[in-house]
Amino acid sequence: MRFEQRPTVQAEIVHSVVVADEVWGEWHFYDEDGKAERGVIVLVVDRDQDLIRSSRFYMEVVKDALFM
Repeated sequence: MRFEQRPTVQAEIVHSVVVADEVWGEWHFYDEDGKAERGVIVLVVDRDQDLIRSSRFYMEVVKDALFM
């Protein structure tokens, strides 16, 4: 899994949009050692069963990122 390799990762969701069964979110990830990624995650959900059916990650490494 993506986050098992980075146990100190912190995430912030900046924007999100829900369209039918898709949830689009703009995410900022960063960890203690200065690694940072930003991008969009698209989730396909089943609201009746409270399940995530699939996910797609569109993330890129950010160099020289400043975080609070």
